[in-house]
Amino acid sequence: MLSSYFKPMKKSLLLLLTLSSVIFGAKLNFDPDWKFTRSDPPGAAAPEFDDGGWSSVSLPHTYNDIDTFDDWSTPGHVGEMNLWAGRTWYRKTFTAAPEWQGRKIFIEFEAVRQVAEVYCNGKLLGTSKTGFIPFGFDLTACLHSGRNVIAVMAAIGRAHV
Repeated sequence: MLSSYFKPMKKSLLLLLTLSSVIFGAKLNFDPDWKFTRSDPPGAAAPEFDDGGWSSVSLPHTYNDIDTFDDWSTPGHVGEMNLWAGRTWYRKTFTAAPEWQGRKIFIEFEAVRQVAEVYCNGKLLGTSKTGFIPFGFDLTACLHSGRNVIAVMAAIGRAHV
């Protein structure tokens, strides 16, 4: 009687473990070696775009860190009111590892303030308007052997999103 009870349980457990291996796969640190510009150049999402003149940064990165503290507190202490706002771009070029072949590959962001458009090899994966909330996208369909480019447009300020 007990063996008939456990047979369906074994199948369910096996399925759960298979899903877990996909969900809890290897994680890579994608934080170093990004390119950054505090501007909105046309075509920045395209893989062939030349970002050679951009700054090299690691993530997490704050593009308004200097102007955040450059003014004295205004009367009433309402905080910094003279912050730069606009559209910026981040790009990362990398080669997909051979062991990624046949696997689901995702990219996760801990946060992008305030709006992010994420591109993989020129294809828009999606937009996040969550500010400080983590989000991610499936890269599987857009990756190929050889050179790959992730491009992220990050914008802050109502007029720029």
